[in-house]
Amino acid sequence: MFPNKRPLDLVEWLLPRLILAAATFASHAGCSTSHVADLPKTYAVEGKVVDKEGQPITQGIVEFVSVKNEKTQAIGKLSQDGTFSLTTMLGAESLPGAVEGEHKVSLLPIDRGQRPIYFRKRCNVKAGENYFELKN
Repeated sequence: MFPNKRPLDLVEWLLPRLILAAATFASHAGCSTSHVADLPKTYAVEGKVVDKEGQPITQGIVEFVSVKNEKTQAIGKLSQDGTFSLTTMLGAESLPGAVEGEHKVSLLPIDRGQRPIYFRKRCNVKAGENYFELKN
């Protein structure tokens, strides 16, 4: 599924993400109320990931990282037909879609020993619905 990629230990790419998630959670621990007004506006983002032959890639997690604020990330698990729908996680809050603006996009593998794929194409999320076809 991820051709021409050197093996990478799952811990090597998962550990920084877990630390970031734990730090984010810890910074919100003790907050008893949710400040909805402080949350960024997000817009629906859906899409499909296909290989060079146009066949759907069915395993992995699509990650959009905001160019404006790299701490703002949205993720979506690939389904059996290669489609995904993004969710932005901010501390304990989960928001559908992604924030407005330009995003760097990657495909994170589920299987051990596979490297993430970083797409050259950046995706621009705008008000309204957004659909992106990503080709590996």
